[in-house]
Amino acid sequence: LKAKIFRKKTNGTGDWETVYTSPLKAGVAQDQGYRGGKSYTAPGETKPSVYFGTLGTKTTRLIKLVPDFKPGDEPDTVFETDPGEFSCIRAVTVHDSGDGDKLYIGTLTPSSDDKVANIQIWESEKPKSNDGNDDWTKIASVQKDESKKIFPSDFPGVRINETSTAFGGVWDMISYNGYLYAFVGNNYVKEPTDGKENGFMVFKGKP
Repeated sequence: LKAKIFRKKTNGTGDWETVYTSPLKAGVAQDQGYRGGKSYTAPGETKPSVYFGTLGTKTTRLIKLVPDFKPGDEPDTVFETDPGEFSCIRAVTVHDSGDGDKLYIGTLTPSSDDKVANIQIWESEKPKSNDGNDDWTKIASVQKDESKKIFPSDFPGVRINETSTAFGGVWDMISYNGYLYAFVGNNYVKEPTDGKENGFMVFKGKP
């Protein structure tokens, strides 16, 4: 199973074409899906690029397709998680917090260990490739400031476990009226008894 990205002209002419297919890493697709996409024009650029969050196998990444990207080209990896548990980036959005547009993504570390499980939101004005994520700033986190306390959280009430990749994490983000809104799914009680305790929460803030 290798994830693919397709495109078609917005005027309706022509056929759908496969513009990118995930490469194999050690015989396994590096990306098993692309779950979030957003166009964004970074400072110094004249045209928007399209950014896609991946459903990764060993790592999860944010890839950038530049305006003249064509089939056979390799996208830039502008964000990548450390090797670890199966995860994904669903939420990708653009928000102006008062000093110009920036790109925002939500990441997830699913785990049964409360001291490891994490949800984070990151921002970058000018994402660059292969720089160790140095151009990204963490603006929200469940494990705030690397505290040893359990959930001193920017997301109060959220719980995370191994199923969060499928059902939890930051599902979406939108920019509205000066605020950034994050929609976070699932796992608000550790052992739901009737399936009704879980759902989603919406958080808002000004980065």
